[in-house]
Amino acid sequence: MKEIYSFHKLNNKLAGCRFNDSTPFPELNFFFIAKNEIEGYIPPNLSLVEGSLPDQQTPKVILVSATGATGKTALALTLSAKNNIPIFDLAKYPPVAARAVTGLLFDEFEPEEGDLFRKGLYEGKNAIIIDAMDEGRVKVNENAFNAFLDDIVKLSSRSVGTPFILLGRNQILEHTYLYFLEKEIEASLLKIEPFTKQQAKDFIDFKVSEEKFNAEYKLVRDFIINSLKSFFDSTSSIANSQDTEYEKFIGYAPVLSAISTLLIKERNYTKLYNNLKDKELEGIDLINTILEYILNREKNEKVGMLILPEMLSKLSNQQKSRFAKQAYNFLEQSSRLIQKELRCNPTVYKTFDTKHVNDEYNEKIDVWVDEHPFRLDGKFQNIVFESYALAQIMANSENDGLASRYLNSRYKGSYLLFLFFEKVAKERKINTKHLNHIFKSLKEIEGANIRAEMIIEIIENNQNEFEGEIEYLINSTDSSTSYSYDLQMQKQEPIVIGGNLGSIKISHPGKVIFKGDLVEFKVNIQPVMKIRQEIRT
Repeated sequence: MKEIYSFHKLNNKLAGCRFNDSTPFPELNFFFIAKNEIEGYIPPNLSLVEGSLPDQQTPKVILVSATGATGKTALALTLSAKNNIPIFDLAKYPPVAARAVTGLLFDEFEPEEGDLFRKGLYEGKNAIIIDAMDEGRVKVNENAFNAFLDDIVKLSSRSVGTPFILLGRNQILEHTYLYFLEKEIEASLLKIEPFTKQQAKDFIDFKVSEEKFNAEYKLVRDFIINSLKSFFDSTSSIANSQDTEYEKFIGYAPVLSAISTLLIKERNYTKLYNNLKDKELEGIDLINTILEYILNREKNEKVGMLILPEMLSKLSNQQKSRFAKQAYNFLEQSSRLIQKELRCNPTVYKTFDTKHVNDEYNEKIDVWVDEHPFRLDGKFQNIVFESYALAQIMANSENDGLASRYLNSRYKGSYLLFLFFEKVAKERKINTKHLNHIFKSLKEIEGANIRAEMIIEIIENNQNEFEGEIEYLINSTDSSTSYSYDLQMQKQEPIVIGGNLGSIKISHPGKVIFKGDLVEFKVNIQPVMKIRQEIRT
């Protein structure tokens, strides 16, 4: 049975580490103290993964892990604001190396203040919250990252308190915990637990606002929450595992944000309740339906009523039905949203045959996308909306360039990308450029008893091209489930394997390029003839 450690206990643990307000503090974009608490913040519970609970000992380091977009930064900001503790944000900091923390204290403080702060770290009177450990790791190689950890080891080993709180994704913090263990540094590895059902209700209610707390609202809110038992319910391999490492879908804050968006936009709660209830959906199927409900509403009740009527009035009756169905479909909305994020010139969609009608449509729609319910303050509201839109264009061959550009420059990753791609890739095809990104997404759900694996088997076909199958596996203690996609590629096109992926098997008579840190990597090439490999590190 997992041991629970409340947010309030963690907050109280840090209460004695308050930074002295009388000491000048160097406010930087990567080193700062949060001034205000997050309005409506719903504090999560934490569970113990490794080590002892902080109440049972005084660890030198507390590590808080979670999958992507599960509130790590919100937790860091809240702890900082409540306790006046500085945050060292590695997402905004240059690549870390040896003595990065020590150098920060020497370079950014006046000499006397820096010495006082460091002395406070040793005496248990000061602390530093280091956020985005995973982003710090991505920027450097393993040796540089370990040198950065050595600096934390050196500073914490002399402390009588807990001078460091580290936040990051699961795999990086597991590595970090083991590194500290090897260096004989006492540490507690905690994990952010998904929201409870009551916390989920509180989260949604705050987002929607009290004005709409009528009986119909509560009916549909509770129906959705009760139906979203766990996102693992929707995939058999994950459903078979009861391992506590897996995030329950209803406790995932971006999912709750998506539900909130639906409830904010939808005023006819009785109609919404009946529509969802009739479909008897759970897990990822329900959240996918919620997203499609939002997109359909945007197409039919917004664009369909405010923009399309004028466009369609200029067409023949025979054309109206076809264009009404085609205009502003899910793929078009997704592509336009991604283009907005990339700030590139929008694609001129050939929705209508008549050029001047088509030009007018594109001009009006481009302005309308700024107000899309998936967007807030000029960007995607959350990673649920972002992952869905990206999966839509990844599943469409005409958008390969747009998807690759976004994946390589903007997307930080989430297990949702795999789940949504599995839902929208109706033709069961995948582009070679997306193999790593889909696998990286799948590996986000890995835990103590679950491992992901990618198998690539390619042959030469009669058209002098390569074709084959990509198989993604989720292996648990009791079962293994496969997700397969077809692949077709030009002979001169290489397969590029990169990133800290692990557990990959390849059978391919063509060119394979390996780059980055690889773990448990196996290459099986049959036959061995005509193989050219380029190893890039």
